[in-house]
This record gives sequence, C-alpha cells and structure tokens, in this order.
Amino acid sequence: MGIGDAVVLNDPIAGQGSNCASKGVHLLTARIAEREGPFDAAWMEAVFAEHWERDARWITAFSNLFLEPIGPAAQEILLAASRVPALADEFFEAFNNPQDLWPWIEDPKGARRHIAERTGRPWIATAASARFAVLRGKLAQALRRGAPAVG
Repeated sequence: MGIGDAVVLNDPIAGQGSNCASKGVHLLTARIAEREGPFDAAWMEAVFAEHWERDARWITAFSNLFLEPIGPAAQEILLAASRVPALADEFFEAFNNPQDLWPWIEDPKGARRHIAERTGRPWIATAASARFAVLRGKLAQALRRGAPAVG
C-alpha cells in the first residue's frame, strides 16, 4: 500500500507533503490495529478513499491555492488577516488542518460572512482598512524611492 508522495504528490510550496503523509500513516495505523480481515486490495482502496476524503483532498486543494492566481475569496481573507490577528492565526492553523478553510476560502460571499463573523463588524470595514494599509505601504515605498506610487 502506498503512503505519502507515492500516492498523493503535492507541490512543496505549502509544505504539505509531510502533513499528508503523517495523516495518512496515522489513519493507516488505526485501520490496521482494528482490522480483523485480510489486508487485500479492497481494504487498501477503502483506507485510501477514507484518507482522501478526510485529509488528502483538502491538503491538495490547500497546496493548489499557493500555485494558482489568488482567487477573490482567498484575497479577501488574506487582506483581512493582515489587519486581524485572529484571522491570520486561523489561516496559518490551516497548514495543519486545511479542511478548516472550506467552503469559505473559495466563495467570496462565504469569505465575507466569515470575516464579519470573526471580526464582529461588517466585512467591508475590515476590507477598507486592509486596502488602506496596503495603499499606505505602497505610497511609503514609492516616496522612499522617489517614484510614483501608482502601478
């Protein structure tokens, strides 16, 4: 039975290879310990299917977030996280449990609801604050370089 990169290969950008492998081994060990029947192909496929649904598909989707252009929902979350430490902590905790980000990391309306729930204020207030901070940072960089701030 394959484990780790032999069956689920992710780009190393998000460091999820060991996460996926360790979660797969943890599940496999538990299933071996409780197994009374043969360790046949059907059993192996069932254990892998459980691993895929429980962890591996989320780990793969999380890794892919870092490879593709950032979507609108993820952009809102990351901008909000730049201003709200609890949201930043929540995002970084997803390196351990990526499934905690779904479904709102791919759904702009869900992301906005999530931001509002976590901050206790309208999402647009957090969005405006984050965008203003980015703009202020770009302006400061441009002024230090003596270049235009736009672009």
